[in-house]
Order: sequence, then structure tokens, then C-alpha cells
Amino acid sequence: APAAVSGTLYVHCAAGMKQPIGRFADEFSKARGVEIQMNYGGSNFLLGEIELKRMGDVYIAGDADYVAMAEKKGLVQSNDPWLISHCTL
Repeated sequence: APAAVSGTLYVHCAAGMKQPIGRFADEFSKARGVEIQMNYGGSNFLLGEIELKRMGDVYIAGDADYVAMAEKKGLVQSNDPWLISHCTL
């Protein structure tokens, strides 16, 4: 059985991935009964927001270099920079 999820999931997502990730988020939200708050923008802009606001659960960058920068700053953890990273805030 999938792990239980509750509350609100805050997702920072590169604008270029809005359509596929948005669809996935909608389906996940319906299936799990969790609210997902999406924040779309350029990967660098999103990285700055994560660093400034110290808020977020998931960072989906458009380029692995931004994930690497976020990891160096201690903002995310990722086993594979080509995949989704979770925020460590």
C-alpha cells in the first residue's frame, strides 16, 4: 500500500513542465486526497524563492544544474539530479 500523505504538498515546478506535472498533480491529489499547491516559474527564479521563503516540499527544475545548485545550498536532496528533488526545509 502507498504511504499515507496528509496536509498540503508545496511543489515548485519549472514552467516548461507545467502540462505533464500539472496533470500528474491533479491525479495524485484526487487519488490521495491531498491538496497540492503548484508554483510554476523559471528554474532559477524558483530556486531563489525556495532559498528566500524557505518553503516547499518538491523542486522540479528544468535542468540538473539547478538541482545541483540547490543541493550545494542544502535546500534539496536528490538521488538522481534528473529526477524530482525534495526540499529539505
